[in-house]
Amino acid sequence: MRYVLDASAILRYLDDEPGAAEVAQLLKRSRIGDAELLMSAANWGEVLFAILKLHGEDAMNRAESKILSLPVQILAVDHEVAKMAAQVRFRFKMPFADSFAAAVALQNQATVITADYDFTLLRGAVKVQMLPTKPKKKRP
Repeated sequence: MRYVLDASAILRYLDDEPGAAEVAQLLKRSRIGDAELLMSAANWGEVLFAILKLHGEDAMNRAESKILSLPVQILAVDHEVAKMAAQVRFRFKMPFADSFAAAVALQNQATVITADYDFTLLRGAVKVQMLPTKPKKKRP
């Protein structure tokens, strides 16, 4: 089976948030050759930006080393993927970065693994596996 990891899936894994166990299981399956994990370079950039913004450059560099050691293929964005992402964004009104994960999934007949509800906009055009939601924070 092929899976495309959205930025939210990697961030949930790194932060040990709801869905981390599901991502860890996919990583284990990938290591033994039972699954193929893909990620668009655009979504890879999303992960790095989120870490940089919240925790700074040192944390981003540490996370980058950890992620690069995972059994995930980071795919370059070529003109075909970019065109497909533009079409997905136009047709489904998705955020542009998310449309790259959807385009890679379409191109590779893969399931998107995500915690991002924007993927519900795909209306069955791409198979999507949603990670569990985070518990709501209690207000003081």
